[in-house]
Amino acid sequence: MGSFWKTFWLCMGSTGGVVGLYVGCATVGYAWAFWLSLGLSVVIALAWAVGPNFLVWAERIRDYPALLQRAGQLQSDNDELIRTRTTLEAAASDQHLAGVVEGRAQVLGAIKASAGKDLPKLVATESTSGLVYLLADVSGPVPLGARYQLESVASGVSRGVVEVTEYDEDKKRVILVCVAPDPPRYWEQLAEKAETDPGPPTGMRLNWNKVTDDDDRTAAPVIDASEGS
Repeated sequence: MGSFWKTFWLCMGSTGGVVGLYVGCATVGYAWAFWLSLGLSVVIALAWAVGPNFLVWAERIRDYPALLQRAGQLQSDNDELIRTRTTLEAAASDQHLAGVVEGRAQVLGAIKASAGKDLPKLVATESTSGLVYLLADVSGPVPLGARYQLESVASGVSRGVVEVTEYDEDKKRVILVCVAPDPPRYWEQLAEKAETDPGPPTGMRLNWNKVTDDDDRTAAPVIDASEGS
């Protein structure tokens, strides 16, 4: 109740002062002085209320273009990150799919090769645009996609995996290409050798392809294409 009376008398005094000021100015013919005083009071009151925040607002207005530019840059960076993530996810998906396809080809290649009665016998080598083709005679039909290992007769070291791409029923001959060189340098040397010597790889033979999860063939010593061991 005390705050009510405090507010009441404050309003009463303020109102009375304003009325008294107006009556006094009007009595002596200076009513304009009252309105001038009223206007100045309003301006001063607004300045007193707004003043502390004016500099903050002015600084924000000044920095707004820079903030807008920064926001645009951040949006651009975010869009770029999204595009990069999408690209990486697509690459990972493609890599996973390629791995699945290759794993399936390895298993099917081993199964198809086992359908043959005997291992193909290497008889010649051809090279076209740096790609090596191995020619081998067979005793019977061999399914396309059958896979074998090319290995050294003396040491059994594998030089990679080859796959049947063509089968000539009349000649009983298959054409094979390397699908997993091990190491690639051996096959580069073999391609160079095949340009002048179409004979089969020296000291090498085809063997059944073993599909394993842990393949340590890459640790084997490098064999020159002109040597079998």
